[in-house]
Amino acid sequence: MKRNSVSHNLKQITTLIYFFILIFPFGCTQPPSEEKIKTAIIEYKKNTNENYLSFDGTVEIIQIGDYNSERKYWPVKAKITGTIKGFSYQGGRAHTSFTDDYIIYLDDYGNPKAEENYR
Repeated sequence: MKRNSVSHNLKQITTLIYFFILIFPFGCTQPPSEEKIKTAIIEYKKNTNENYLSFDGTVEIIQIGDYNSERKYWPVKAKITGTIKGFSYQGGRAHTSFTDDYIIYLDDYGNPKAEENYR
């Protein structure tokens, strides 16, 4: 009877190990929510281009890539559509629509930050 019990315990332990390997793959990190990624991209644009200080539009997340554990970021492809502050001869507002690649990383406080991914 003891042998059967040991065998049964080993099966349970093995099943648990397989469960954790399947559920929690090594090196897999969940990206921030799409809303937080969108906010990070807009904040990045506002901080790096004064024309975006009055941005009125949308950010569409096209694709979120796999986490780069070596450089600690998620690659993201996003489409930005809307109006920004334009040049004076354009009446002050300009329409913009483009797709760009970004890297999303977490700052020291766990907040998502964005940068353009210049390859």
